[in-house]
Amino acid sequence: MNTISKNMCDNCDKLTETRERCHYFISHLSHEVRNPLTLISSSLQLIEKECPSVTDSALWPQVREDVRNTICLLQDISSLNNADTLNCSTFCTDELLSSIHASFSSFMKERGIHFTVEADPSAVSLSLTADRRKLQEVLTNLLINAADALCGPDAAKSSEHCGSIIVNPCITLTASCENKMLCIHVKDNGPGIPDEYLETLFDPFVTHKTNGTGLGLSIAWRVARLHGGYITVDTDTAFPDSYTDFCLCLPTVDYKM
Repeated sequence: MNTISKNMCDNCDKLTETRERCHYFISHLSHEVRNPLTLISSSLQLIEKECPSVTDSALWPQVREDVRNTICLLQDISSLNNADTLNCSTFCTDELLSSIHASFSSFMKERGIHFTVEADPSAVSLSLTADRRKLQEVLTNLLINAADALCGPDAAKSSEHCGSIIVNPCITLTASCENKMLCIHVKDNGPGIPDEYLETLFDPFVTHKTNGTGLGLSIAWRVARLHGGYITVDTDTAFPDSYTDFCLCLPTVDYKM
């Protein structure tokens, strides 16, 4: 091995080591800060129960919201930091879809959203080798975004913008096999995504949501790519046929990690 090649290898090893140290530091810092904040959040809830009068303060709701938002930000930073690490197992698509359906049925019902999960027979029994927890995180993020579009803090603003109110909010999660890919669609009948937002939709720390961190879709994109897949978005803002359809596409054959 010549001197140049050896130096390049040494530099690569140093970069890898530095990156691993940075990953560890970010994960450790996020964990150590998030834990006491979670305790503070719990304490605030207890204070509110024991002394209801604190809610009379105009500052109280903002304090609660600031703590919640900071916890969410730290969680998203931790997820982004660990998005490149997969712990794969083999499971059927039906297991993933059933888990998502069970997790979100009550969540959607409380918000008055009609939620359905459907899968083509070819997709139900399909075996995947993937990080199931991370795929659930991706779908959870997409479903929460869809719910927020329909009845979240910015939904009223969107309705005013398009001059309409969503009377029958619906979200459908469907799975099918297309061109040797498993395609899982999360579609809502919300106001749609404006064209000017699409170019930076998956960029980290870019958000158009009131309480968003701008990391959810970025993490989802990285997880999809690491699995050898990708995410597409199809949307229309023209009322009354407005909608947004995110699709998580994954290879149906085992891929090398």
